[in-house]
This record gives sequence, C-alpha cells and structure tokens, in this order.
Amino acid sequence: MKVGYSYKRYPIHDSYDTIVIGSGIGGLSTAAIMAKEGYKVLVLERHYEAGGYTHVFKRQGYEWDIGVHYIGQVHQPFTTGSRLFRYLTEDRLKWASMGDVYDRIIINGEEYQFKSGEEAFRQQMKAYFPGEEDAIDRYLWHIQHVRKANGKYQVQKVLPSFLRMILSGWMSKDYMKYARQSTRQFLESLTNNQKLIAVLTGQYGDYGLPPSASSFMMQAIVAGHYLQGGAYPVGGASQIAKSIAPVIEEQGGQIYINAEVDQILVKGKKATGVQMKDGIPEVS
Repeated sequence: MKVGYSYKRYPIHDSYDTIVIGSGIGGLSTAAIMAKEGYKVLVLERHYEAGGYTHVFKRQGYEWDIGVHYIGQVHQPFTTGSRLFRYLTEDRLKWASMGDVYDRIIINGEEYQFKSGEEAFRQQMKAYFPGEEDAIDRYLWHIQHVRKANGKYQVQKVLPSFLRMILSGWMSKDYMKYARQSTRQFLESLTNNQKLIAVLTGQYGDYGLPPSASSFMMQAIVAGHYLQGGAYPVGGASQIAKSIAPVIEEQGGQIYINAEVDQILVKGKKATGVQMKDGIPEVS
C-alpha cells in the first residue's frame, strides 16, 4: 500500500485547516498530532514516496531502507519513544526486538558485541578489556549523567523568557560541559586504550562524525539511547508512514506526493496557503 495521492494525477480541490510541507517523520508526526486535535491537515511531499528517511525503495525483489536501521527504547512499554509511537499510530505500528546482541563492532577481524541492557553491556565490555573496568564504569556513569543534563537543557528552552534568563546558566552548565568536548577528547580523559575508545564509539555512523570531530554530548545521547537494545518495525521501515497516515486521513486530511511547494503565501502576518511549483495555489 502506497502512502499518499499523486498530486500530478489527483488535483487538490479541497481546503484545509493546516498545510504541512514535507512528510518526513517530523512532518507526519506534526500532522498526526494536529489531526488528533481536530484539525484537517494537508501534507505536501515533493518526493514520489512519503516518509522522508523512513521510506524504502525496492530493486530486483529486495527492499532497502533509506535511513531506519534500528531504533532504541521503542520495544519497551513505558519509554517516551514507545508511548509517542503508540500515540501517533494508534498502536498500529509493532516493533521487533533485535535480540540480546543488537550491534557488532569489527576491528581487524575481531568482533565486539554490544549486548542489550546496561549491565550486560558493562560486563561484556569488561570481559573484552580486562584492566579497563574503571574506565568502562565511568563511561557508563557519564552517559546516564548526560541524559539528565540534556533533560534540564531542553526544559529551559521552553521556559518563559524571564525564567530562562534566571535559570538558563544553571540548567545549561552540565550540558555545555559535555557538548564542548569532542568524543575522542572526553574518552581519552577516561582511558589511553585506543581500541576500547574505537569500540565504544563504533556507532558514530549513526550520527555521522568521527570521534575527533563529534561532540561527546551526541555520542552519549546515541549510546544511551541504545543501552537497552534496538528494535525494527515489523513489516519494514515503510510501516511507520503507513501507520501514521490513517490518523491524518480519519480527520479528513490527506497526504500528497509529487507535490512540490514553490512558496508560502502570506497575508499580513498570517500564512494563508502555499503556491505550488506548477503555479496552482492551494489555500489553507
């Protein structure tokens, strides 16, 4: 089942309360939340597939993911990620755990397994690197501390301006301490074992920068996200968009693909609609 109507084949004649430009996970989530609040939402996607980095493509009978390889925490019932996906999809989307070993780091033919669960991960790393027990314990302690620091930092962003002026320094202090250090710099303050550093940072491909160029804050957030293991959508990554789309459609909204927006139409200080690339305006 393909998500969305082709704008080139099915012209848009209706009007909508809200127009969302882009059908990535951010756009679809915003549209679904607004639909649940009673808004009729139009989602416009210029690509021929909806879903952004959650969509897939097929070649010679094989299906390839664009961006979703595994996601942490969603297979546990009471995490924020799990609750959010249940809310967005009305529990249509199911997740399959990747098992006890969710990642493997291979260096010069040697394999290092990342095990699900913080304690299992801790013991496995200590077995691989005897003599580095203290560094591993401190690394995991800092990952948990980063989670708290990041929480405080994000909360101060949404405080009323007068409170933010008073509290932002205190609420941002720990976050900035970690954010201003590179991953390599921080880990070298814990250990001189370069192979251990390489293994612990083996997931850097998930955020795209090598340890020498990445912020330790990002490394810690990603590593912490996966400490309890990873999961994959049952039926493939494309099920994410397919599970969210009905929430939008049930409120009268629609998702259109091959629908490129040229500009947002503004009247006074209010956005009133969009101008499509082919010159046909769609007004909210």
